[in-house]
Amino acid sequence: LSREKGVVIVGGSWPVSENGRRLNVSEVFFPDGERFIQPKLHATPYERNSWSIQGGDSIGTFEVDGVRCGVGICYDIEFTEVPRTLTDQGAEIIFVPFWTELPYGAWRVRYCAQGAAVSNQCYVVTAGNTGTLPSVGSAQLNYSQN
Repeated sequence: LSREKGVVIVGGSWPVSENGRRLNVSEVFFPDGERFIQPKLHATPYERNSWSIQGGDSIGTFEVDGVRCGVGICYDIEFTEVPRTLTDQGAEIIFVPFWTELPYGAWRVRYCAQGAAVSNQCYVVTAGNTGTLPSVGSAQLNYSQN
């Protein structure tokens, strides 16, 4: 789709197995076929206990039309070192794909993203799942309307 439309697409996140570890990663797709992969650094207790997700150990940035960008997946935006590290690497925009089940989770992500934007003098873009997934037992309800 990125190639077809000629745009950069920041994907949500999903579990992958890598070197015997299970990680939650977000992929960024470029029109030329290149990909940037960012693992989630801070697995939530639910991810660790229910899905055996581990936190990643690297964080980086990528460039789009001369603008340095980064990704902080969901819970990552709640830890101040993630946006700080990204902006130290030159990020001007941080993308935050997220999934929460209840309004308080979505508000928490939003407020932490706003705080990260102010304290790091950057833009933060959030995008969350909304609606229901009745066939997925652990993700039946998705809330991000804020």
